[in-house]
This record gives sequence, C-alpha cells and structure tokens, in this order.
Amino acid sequence: MEEVQTKNISKDNISEGNKEKKKVLTQNNITTYEELSEIIEQGNIDWNLFYLKRDYIRTIQNICKQINKNETNITTEQFLSNLYNDIKSTKTDCLYEIMPIYLGACVFCKNYKNVFDLVSTINLCVFDSKNDLFMSKVIKYFYIASRNIDELSKNEKNTPKRLEIGEYHKMLVSFLVTNKCKHSILIVYNILLEWYLLNKVEYIDILVEDIKKNFGLQHSFKNYENKKIQSVGFLTNVDKFEECQFYFYLGYSHLIMGDYHQALKFFDEADILNRKKSMDLCITKCSILSKLLMGDTNLFYDYNKELSSYFAIIGIVKRGEINNLYAYLQNEEFTSGVKLIISRLIPNVLKEGIIKVSEAYSIISFEQINDLFKYKENDSTNKKNKTKKAYVAVKDLSSLVIELVNKGIINSRVEEINGKLFLCKNKTEELNKELSLTDKIRRVINIREFLKKQMEYPELGTLTYERILEEEQEILDKFDV
Repeated sequence: MEEVQTKNISKDNISEGNKEKKKVLTQNNITTYEELSEIIEQGNIDWNLFYLKRDYIRTIQNICKQINKNETNITTEQFLSNLYNDIKSTKTDCLYEIMPIYLGACVFCKNYKNVFDLVSTINLCVFDSKNDLFMSKVIKYFYIASRNIDELSKNEKNTPKRLEIGEYHKMLVSFLVTNKCKHSILIVYNILLEWYLLNKVEYIDILVEDIKKNFGLQHSFKNYENKKIQSVGFLTNVDKFEECQFYFYLGYSHLIMGDYHQALKFFDEADILNRKKSMDLCITKCSILSKLLMGDTNLFYDYNKELSSYFAIIGIVKRGEINNLYAYLQNEEFTSGVKLIISRLIPNVLKEGIIKVSEAYSIISFEQINDLFKYKENDSTNKKNKTKKAYVAVKDLSSLVIELVNKGIINSRVEEINGKLFLCKNKTEELNKELSLTDKIRRVINIREFLKKQMEYPELGTLTYERILEEEQEILDKFDV
C-alpha cells in the first residue's frame, strides 16, 4: 500500500506542474530514459547513455516538457539561457547530470562560446568517480567546441583560448592514476587519437605504444598486447559508439604504420560495435585499403554508390592499370591522408601489370616495360598540375621485375642482349612440355603405389582365449608389473 501511495503522490506532483500536458509522466528511470533518448535523437545530440536518480527527475522532466511542447526552439539563445539558469539553480550532483544536455544543445547549435563559459568553471581533472559518465560527455563536448574555436575567433574578438592537447594528456594521467574513471579514459583516448591523426600523424606510433602499455595495466581494457580481441568492452554499460571510435582510430593508426593485419582486426571489432551508417562506410573503406595492401584482390562487397571509387580501385589493382591509379591520386574526392595510403598500392599495381606483360610477351626489353607503365598526363591534368610529373623510373621498375623473377612469381628470366636487359620466357619448359607432363604422370603413379603399400595391414589371426592370455603376459613382462 505504501508503494502505491508514493506513486500516486509523485503523479499528482508532476500533474500540478504540468496541467496543460495530458500525458502523465511516472517517476521511473526507464520512462525518463526512453523519453530523453527520443528527444536527444530528434535533436541529433550524441548522448545515448543517460542515467538519473529519482531526486532529480522533476528537473529533467521540466526540460523535456519545454522541448516537447515546442514552447522554445532548441536552436534559440532563450532556451539555452533558461537551461543554463536551471543548471545553476540545482544541486551540485544534479549539475553533473544536466550539464551534458546543455552542452550537447550548445554544440548542436554551434554556440561554442557558451560551452567554454560553463566548462571553464569546472576542474575536468578532479571529480567524483560516480559522475564519470556525465563528465566524460562534458569533456567530449568541450573538445568539439575547442576544435571549432578557430572558426569562432574569425567572427568574434573576445574568444576563449582553446585547450591545448597537453591538457588532455594531463587529464589522461590523472584518470589512469585513480583507475576509476573508465568512461573519461575512453573519451580522452579518442580525443588524443583523433587529434594526432589529424595534426601530428608522425607521432601516432608513440601514442599507440602508450595505449599498448596501459592495456596491460587496466584489467577492464582488452588485452591488446596479447592480441586477444573479443567483443567485451571497457565496461558493460560503456558508450558503444565511443568504443567503436576507439577501435576505428586504432585500426586507422595501424593502417598508417603499415601493420595491415592488426588494422583489420581493429576494424572488425569496430564493425561489431558500430550502429551508425556513416561509421560503417568509413570502416568498409579502410578495410578495403588494408586488404588490398596485404595483396588480397578477391574482395566482394554489396554494391554501394558511396563506395564506387573504392570498387574502382579494386578493379585497377586487379588489372594493373597504373595510369588509372595515378588519376585517382589526383581525384579531389580523397583527402591527402587517404591519397598517401592509396599511393602505397603502386607496387601492387605494377606487380599485377608486370605479371600480365610476362604472360603476353615471349621477350620484351626493360625499356619497353618502362614505357608501358610510364605515367601519361592528359591535357586536363597538365593544366592543373603543370609542374607535377608522376612517372615510374627505369631503375625502380627494373628492381621490381628482377624481384618477381627471383621469387618465381613470373615464369621468366632476365637476359642481357647487346648491353640491354630483356625479360624472356623460360625456353626449357616450352621445349620439354611433353616430357615434363610425362614425368608428372609417372610421379603420380609412384605416389599411388607407395600409399597402397603403406595402407596394407598385416592379417589378424583368429581371436582366442589363449592368445589374449599370451598378450597379457607379454604386457606384464614388458612393464615388469
């Protein structure tokens, strides 16, 4: 009876503050979570984890009612100022829970200065571990605002100073010392990985090594050193999208460093955790490049118009079309970082092209091979890039041809005729083709006879009681039992 009365009282209290609203909100964590999730998705605010204590639900419901009734537009300064006043008027614990909603709305409306005004009053390195989830979102929104502060400084004079990347390193150290703020550690790692990939990619290997060391210290992290990649995350209730980003950034870092096998493992893990289409495209693109760089050209994906350029690259590598690859390297669709990764496919394309040339020609000079794979500029590219000339040098191509011959990838030999190097097919195999076939048949017959003898078992005599006793006695004598 007492439980029923408390529920009725809570409903009455809510209905008093919301007479115009017919829908009665119950004082229940699940109801509030569902309502807030729906609102946040409509506002495109990236905060899919929310937990509220019973004491603070009324304050959150007032904010929800303002948004649901459309009394004020979420993009207006009036709503943000009202929400800011609500935050300042609440208790300290409730402040941490409401703050991410306000910051998310500010970031969504590109009011980055408001983010700085509020977060600058808080020490991001020191807070109670029970508020870890909320403060991790505060750190993420503060970084997004800091990342866009340069655009803000062009239009306004008194703009706040952006937080330097060294401050995030200090945050990470303070969080790792306590080893309690798991959500914040994940957020800061994502911030550092993203910043180094965009600004200081030459130092990304140092950060990855640091992450590798910390994986051995944090028991809730995946054991990265032992390459045990499972679907168990940092915590059971951790933000899956942030964890997905973490593994995507690690995979992209290993892709840059040339560890394509490890990069694929991280991309697969990110794909398991991913729930967003935009991230799915990024993972697929990087996975395609990783597999191509590993020498795998038998790739099959469902058709997607947004992946058409990468499907074209797969065909270019298969056919060994070096000129088309150079054309894609000048395509404005790709960023400079992606172009750098695609340029690593040049040896793979040349390798496939040389294999096809060796099959088509019985004899061909190295100069002719170089002319076949020489970069040919079009008139349009000449106008855009007058000074840039991309072509394959003879010495580079010669070394690649000799390497393929030595490894036995192409069935040819290198000969010097009149001071020039030529690629010639092996004549011995062509002349002795019938003889070699006879030898192969004879070898198969010999192997068959050998296996037939090995599979012949000795005949077993009739099983009798006396024979069993003899075998038993032999065993006893053998082991001195």
